[in-house]
Amino acid sequence: MALIGLDVGGTGVKAVAFDHSGVILGSAYREYDMIHPASGCYEYDPRAILAAAKGVLRECAAACNEKILGIGVSSFGESTALLDENGEVLCNTLM
Repeated sequence: MALIGLDVGGTGVKAVAFDHSGVILGSAYREYDMIHPASGCYEYDPRAILAAAKGVLRECAAACNEKILGIGVSSFGESTALLDENGEVLCNTLM
């Protein structure tokens, strides 16, 4: 049985699976682009971050070949993804 740590950072997302004694069973990393629409303005596309997170979770879980008991998540700062009533992204996430 395994636990996965998911780290959503400023340049990419990584996942690492550990067994009960802390041995690494699998890991994955994917980068995403920062959007720079104007001087001093930095944004992310939440859809790109979600796709990268899903991808590393799938890859990491497959690599560890164990049942996943839980996932701990760490993310950058206080950024927020705004969604409509259907769960669709309304705008980019500000950095």
